[in-house]
Amino acid sequence: MNPADMANRGCSAEVLLLSKLWEVPEWLKKAPSEWPVSSCMISGDEINLEHNCQHPGNKKSGELDVAEIGNVEEHLIKLIQKESFHGVANEFIPSLLPFEDEHGILRIKNKDI
Repeated sequence: MNPADMANRGCSAEVLLLSKLWEVPEWLKKAPSEWPVSSCMISGDEINLEHNCQHPGNKKSGELDVAEIGNVEEHLIKLIQKESFHGVANEFIPSLLPFEDEHGILRIKNKDI
């Protein structure tokens, strides 16, 4: 829940300050140089190489276009969610009403809409 939502719903300042909303992962308290590094580092050249191996008659080079960047972003989101949440049955997020969208990306339902 958003802290502003809690305040708008009559939550006292004391309860708000004591809530778990202010907790962050331990690694985030460290210097950025000590943050965990993802094993997933992908360059445009690697994306082009993968495409070129799969489609030898239609080789690509250079910068990625908007659609390609969107595909890479979607793929990275799926990898991160798989590593972090283990699907919609994750024990830490049931109150957020999680569901998978048509692309297999974990989303949450907004109760206000």
